Amino acid sequence: MRSIRRAIAALALAVSPFVVLADTATGLQWLSAQQASDGSYVSAADIATPYQATSEAIRALRALGQGGQTSGAVSFINGEAHVGTEYLTRKIVANLEAGIPAPGLLTTLTGYQNRDDSFGEFSDYQGNVLDTAYALE
Repeated sequence: MRSIRRAIAALALAVSPFVVLADTATGLQWLSAQQASDGSYVSAADIATPYQATSEAIRALRALGQGGQTSGAVSFINGEAHVGTEYLTRKIVANLEAGIPAPGLLTTLTGYQNRDDSFGEFSDYQGNVLDTAYALE
């Protein structure tokens, strides 16, 4: 009985990398199909803003070695005028990961830091956990 269990466990372990690769490939195909003509990644079911969804799509694509597919998305991110802490941090990360220096954006972000070292949405806004976490990213 133990040898049967071991054989089943060994087979499951041997097959699991192929399942993950298949799921990853399917996920990448789906994600690629969600890219709009403006470079954003959106779907009707999103609870995130197009900016947030696109930012996360860029990160996922880069993590999976598909960073070459992100130039349109980075352009979309850079076109956003809102520069609150979350969006500014997402813009900095997208640019730096694409090899684009962002010194002006970093200067703006550090200007949002409060005397107690927290970050708010903008300069002189009350610090909060979420904005501080984004800024520390």
